[in-house]
Amino acid sequence: ARLVQENAMDVPQCDSILAVPTLAMIGSLPSCQWYNDGQVLQAADTSDAAGALTAVVVSSLAPVTPGAVLQIWPPQALPCSSVILSGTLSTGAAGRHFSSVAWRFGTADVATGGLEAFLNAASTSNSLKLEIPGTALSTAVAASAANLVRLEIVLQVTNWLGLSSETSDILTVDRSGTVAPLVYPSSITNRTIQSSQAVSFSVATRYADQTACGTA
Repeated sequence: ARLVQENAMDVPQCDSILAVPTLAMIGSLPSCQWYNDGQVLQAADTSDAAGALTAVVVSSLAPVTPGAVLQIWPPQALPCSSVILSGTLSTGAAGRHFSSVAWRFGTADVATGGLEAFLNAASTSNSLKLEIPGTALSTAVAASAANLVRLEIVLQVTNWLGLSSETSDILTVDRSGTVAPLVYPSSITNRTIQSSQAVSFSVATRYADQTACGTA
């Protein structure tokens, strides 16, 4: 059973919030809910034997809001190059692992059915990093006549407070046949800073990986 009260914000099971020893002290059927925009946590034992046992914890701190950050290496790839998708720079997990990591495709120039299994597997395991093999990428873009095929990748992260953030970026697959060195960002590309605050960005370069193409 769960408590249902006006203006309450439901959250995941209590064991996603409280440590096991604390959970054991609440009772056999604990229920947790946030109130007042996440500043008040109400934990209660809803078993019949417990009666009306309720503990309320009040915090003056604002709930931690996630910030999803998506990196694609390389952002422009050859059809046979493996691609790494990473959300490891995402913030706002509130001291724990994200309770939910969801990957999906947004708009795309080609059908993504053959690639969705890789994103779905990462979503199922709440993984912030995954690899799309070059062979699968090559098959997915083979039907396109365009030199540049664009695939939008969407990442959503949710922390144990129930708050979420979503971001997206574009993976471009170059089918022109031109093998050029790869240049891609190795730091966060979007930052919010004060006017007097120093900030730095970095990029990395490497040769295009053609090993999956069957060439040296």
